[in-house]
Amino acid sequence: MKTMAAGLGLLVGMVLVTTPSNADEPVRTFGVGVGGGYGWEAIYLTGGGASASATDGAAVYPTVDLHFLNEKQGSWDLSLPIGNTIHAAANGTASVGASLYYRPKYSTGSVRGVLAPGIGFTYVSAGGVSGGSAQFKVRAGFELVGADEHFGVQFLAEPALAAGALSASGTEVGLFGIGITGLVVVSLYQTHEALQKAKSAEGLPSGDGPLQYREAPGADGGLRYREEDRDVEDAIRSIQKHPKFPELGATKPEAKATCEHERGQWTDQGGKVDCKIRGETLFTCDVAADSTMTTCTRYKLGADLADERDSIVETSGKPTSVRPGERGFRVYTWTAPTKTITLTAYPAGVIVTESLAEAKPADVTPSP
Repeated sequence: MKTMAAGLGLLVGMVLVTTPSNADEPVRTFGVGVGGGYGWEAIYLTGGGASASATDGAAVYPTVDLHFLNEKQGSWDLSLPIGNTIHAAANGTASVGASLYYRPKYSTGSVRGVLAPGIGFTYVSAGGVSGGSAQFKVRAGFELVGADEHFGVQFLAEPALAAGALSASGTEVGLFGIGITGLVVVSLYQTHEALQKAKSAEGLPSGDGPLQYREAPGADGGLRYREEDRDVEDAIRSIQKHPKFPELGATKPEAKATCEHERGQWTDQGGKVDCKIRGETLFTCDVAADSTMTTCTRYKLGADLADERDSIVETSGKPTSVRPGERGFRVYTWTAPTKTITLTAYPAGVIVTESLAEAKPADVTPSP
């Protein structure tokens, strides 16, 4: 009985911890593959006062593999031995089964390790003899991935353990077996790039391509991700126009987390920190001796000076003073007991600076 070489079994599966998907890779959601190979097995029969053993090798005829991937890119792989079922039927044997594996994603890139455990059973009947077995299997090897995740080839070794029973002429004996199969599985996958972008923290962009958007309030109370923002470039411009920045008194780790949340590049110069995205400054802050922020300046690319002034007036009232700046742009100042807010403009947008009352206000006209 060529149960191991046929790769038969209905497996319940074993779920392992999965490596999170790289946000720059498309997300695979479903796949269909065709596999085949060659296997070897050793079977031991015992019962009825006698025992016997046998070894055998056989081809694994084409299988149909279905891949169902979860949000972490772990895959439930259902393998149907269609080729072996047809071959067995042509030789007067009824053989049914399937195999189900769980294949976690352990790595990224074009070459990925595979370690996929599973369990299952097989049933075979021919000439008055019938039998079934349950198996535990593990697929181990690697997968070559290409065509933006749409194509994959797995090279696998599949060791297996089996236990079951065989019945003939009213006599039933126990069946135990071990085996190993070499397989190649070629698969095509469906991908969902929008889902890939949604997997990034807070749905923020990290590369090129479409982006899934959500409605969330920005720093000015507006929507950070608008329905009309259709691609990553628009989303990045939205962040640059309405950047978040650390509150005064925030620690360096908190400021760094804010920068990373905005998908920015963090720079720590000791007494000053800054955050940039694609070369444009989002914010820069002065740091006190206790590593807390005393003055923070944010650069709102593409924002309008009058609009930003009106927005601050809604929360802080009329400005305490207005004066001309060095570049010809007006400088608005709001002075409060705990902090000072300064607003001005530069050719590409506006600059908003907040300072603790005891801190010296920063220059409000630096280049971003």
